[in-house]
Amino acid sequence: MEQRRPSEADVVVIGAGMAGLAAAVQAAQLGARVVVIEKAAEPGGAVNVSGGWVWTFPSKEIYRREIPLGDQSLGGVMVERFDGDIAWLREQGVGFGPLTEGILTGHAGRGYFLPPNPRTSYTDTMTAALGRGGGTLLVGTPATGIAHDERGAIAGVRLGGRLPQGGSTRSGETSLGEGDIKARAVVIATGGFQGNVELITRYFGRWADRMTLRATVTSTGDGFLMGLAAGAATSRGLGMFYGHLLPAPPARPAPNDFRGVSQFHSEHSIVVNLHGDRFCDESIGDEVTTQHLSRQTEARGFMLFDRAIYDEVVLQPQIKTTAVVDRVKNAAAVGATVVEVETLDELVRRVAALGPRESRLRRTVQEYNGAAEKGTAEELTVPRQANLRPLARPPYYCVPVVPGITFTNGGLAIGPSARVLDQAGAAIPGLFAAGADAGGAMYERYSGGLAMSLVFGRLAGLGAAQSALGRD
Repeated sequence: MEQRRPSEADVVVIGAGMAGLAAAVQAAQLGARVVVIEKAAEPGGAVNVSGGWVWTFPSKEIYRREIPLGDQSLGGVMVERFDGDIAWLREQGVGFGPLTEGILTGHAGRGYFLPPNPRTSYTDTMTAALGRGGGTLLVGTPATGIAHDERGAIAGVRLGGRLPQGGSTRSGETSLGEGDIKARAVVIATGGFQGNVELITRYFGRWADRMTLRATVTSTGDGFLMGLAAGAATSRGLGMFYGHLLPAPPARPAPNDFRGVSQFHSEHSIVVNLHGDRFCDESIGDEVTTQHLSRQTEARGFMLFDRAIYDEVVLQPQIKTTAVVDRVKNAAAVGATVVEVETLDELVRRVAALGPRESRLRRTVQEYNGAAEKGTAEELTVPRQANLRPLARPPYYCVPVVPGITFTNGGLAIGPSARVLDQAGAAIPGLFAAGADAGGAMYERYSGGLAMSLVFGRLAGLGAAQSALGRD
């Protein structure tokens, strides 16, 4: 696709990831002149380094059960449109593996893998589809603002100057200059703000800068900040994110190779903080424990488990159709301080040498094992609702962990059609958001990031084209 910079378009899409490419291809199919701008050197964003599973829950009822605090209108749209949007991707040439049931959260999800990898199956295919539809893709091109005309309507996207610095009211320069792109509708799809230390510290707390970025480095809140400056309201869930536990320093995972060292088995383990205390119900989900750990002292934790958990959980496929990955062995290979000992007493002493208070850690392990043996989970200092069994089979292990952040749950407020909402809850004409820039569909728990990006990306493209072409 020729790298050229038009001065005008019907629709500008900011971000060429899962959501942005879905929006752009859909808008082009409706006859809109589409320009996609991507600040990275290549398209794809987070989808390129994802696990490649496009999944969500099979019904609104299951979504409500698993994500009770999520925006139920957005969750309902995601569930309802999922199958149709998968069929639409197939029409574009995107290939999928067979339907897989029992995926991830609550083992209740259903969806498809993108073989041989998401970059080839999705990004390359959708980039080609954009080209066939007459769209333009500009890489290495950061956007810095959304312009309005004198009536307040969307006028285009600025490509020069500085990003707005926050706030939730329309602010900053609104005019277009030389090199900017005039447009009647804009889709924001830059992938969230997990790569922006100032923003994650603002919304997640004082220890957030200790987290490890489990994502691409380019999702630094550009779209979020531009949306706020354009008058957008924020969604619920700004203090929440999706992520998993990663081995703590001195571990040094290879860039974008975080899945192979993610310690998904926390749901079956004991996780303690620097004080030696459990601080949440680990069995609810690794993504929930990860968020709780981000608020503990220094965002440092220690995951304790035995050989039974190693054999029955670690050395089993995370999703039943996938290969076994020994993530504990992988953590050690990248420098993690993995403890392996033959007795619980030695485990407590060795782990205490890494930071936790020995007396409290010993008490925590004894309390946990006692409750597991008696079946009295409700009597624990922090009760546990599932996966309660004693650490009883040597050897015993500990992996020091830190929170790994993949993407933010909160973002710009949108309605069910992906229109960005203002402070009064009204749609901002011509402005749409999708993917991690659009918040509210997830709240603490996870319902499938690629599915969310696909569904609301396509809706954003549909709405943006209709708005730009005067069909809404």
